[in-house]
Amino acid sequence: MNYFVPDCSVIIPSHNAIQYLPKALLSIQGQHIKEVEIIVANDNSNDGTQEWLETHKVIYPNLKVLNLPGVGPAKARNEAIKAATGTYIAFLDADDTWQSGKLLKQLTYMQRNPDVVLSFTDYRHVYNDGKFGHTCFSSWPQFAKQLTKDPDFRILINAKSQIFAENVIGTSTVVCRKDALLRVGLFDPNLPSAEDWDLWLKLANIGKFSLTERCHTQYLVHAGSETSKDDARLKAIEMIQRRHSKENVKTWAKRIASVGLSVGKAEFWLARQKPLRALPYHIKALCLAPDQRRLRETLADLKKLTV
Repeated sequence: MNYFVPDCSVIIPSHNAIQYLPKALLSIQGQHIKEVEIIVANDNSNDGTQEWLETHKVIYPNLKVLNLPGVGPAKARNEAIKAATGTYIAFLDADDTWQSGKLLKQLTYMQRNPDVVLSFTDYRHVYNDGKFGHTCFSSWPQFAKQLTKDPDFRILINAKSQIFAENVIGTSTVVCRKDALLRVGLFDPNLPSAEDWDLWLKLANIGKFSLTERCHTQYLVHAGSETSKDDARLKAIEMIQRRHSKENVKTWAKRIASVGLSVGKAEFWLARQKPLRALPYHIKALCLAPDQRRLRETLADLKKLTV
């Protein structure tokens, strides 16, 4: 019996990403789904994105373009979701790409399992020079313990707690049901960062998640990081942890999340050559998760203070 109905909209927010966007669109063509709707939310680009998209509508007949005045990725995705006609929403950032067949496998699974509101895959980091980095799932210590090397989709047990503890979900790997997205209120544009993680946690309150350990997505890693963005992300993580910690989150997940936030704050101050500011956060992480790694981090701070 054929369960598959290609009733899907692919959402691509794009701001001055014309050097990457053609490759992202090309990877959609490799999904074996002719009827898929593609919505590019062109968010105030001035690099020729709009002109390029207009000339390529012949190649991509199901392409829709939303020209936005610079609203940011959260609002851009929200506007595209509202305009989408698909039952399912797939996210793809303009600088990421999919492996062939990725979308078809997810949609087929989700239609056979209508209680699943979100599915996601593993992804691999790719650098600007073309070299490959590590995979996402393997880089999260707690999550890596449960990996089975099973290539098939499976239900993620205790999804809310697992995602709260470690944000393993890459946005460009996700397929969601549109009705579920609308039910939980879409992306929160008021968060300074990490609005995708907040949305996954909201969705975990209303339905099941599924995943495959297969690497179906390539995530481009951009060199460098702005101080303002580091600060915004830490503030957002703290806000999101407070927002979601009281509903369907296990105690062990709260502890792991707190360790991650403390380490993040310590690394923030170490990057600014301020080990004295980093030390209290490393001590907190050591108290929450006493192991050799946390001890080494704390001792390293103390050593810097005595030099």
